[in-house]
Amino acid sequence: MQYVTPLHEPEIHTLYEMHRSHPSRRARMRAHSLLLSHQGVPMPHIARMYRVDRRSVSTWIDRWQTRGLVGLYDQPGAGRRPLLSVDEQPTVQQYLQQYPKD
Repeated sequence: MQYVTPLHEPEIHTLYEMHRSHPSRRARMRAHSLLLSHQGVPMPHIARMYRVDRRSVSTWIDRWQTRGLVGLYDQPGAGRRPLLSVDEQPTVQQYLQQYPKD
C-alpha cells in the first residue's frame, strides 16, 4: 500500500489552503487526497471517495513526491483534443451567433 511520505507542517498548510480555496476542482481534490494519505487513509478508500481508479491516486502521490506542488496541476495537452481546427472555430462561433436555434 502506498502512502505519501510524511509531510512537514508548511506542506500540510499549503495543501490545506489549496484544498480549501483553489479555483481548480481537480487541484483541490488532489491536495485533499495527499492530506488523507498523510493521515493514513489507504489509496483504495481515497479512490472510492473521489470515484477514480486507485492508479490515479498513486499517480498523484508519485507526482507530488517527484515534482512537488507543480505535480498536482494538469499538464498542458492533457484531456481530449478539439474536434475543430483552429481555423474552423471562428467560423462555427460566427454561425452560432447568426443562427442560435440551429
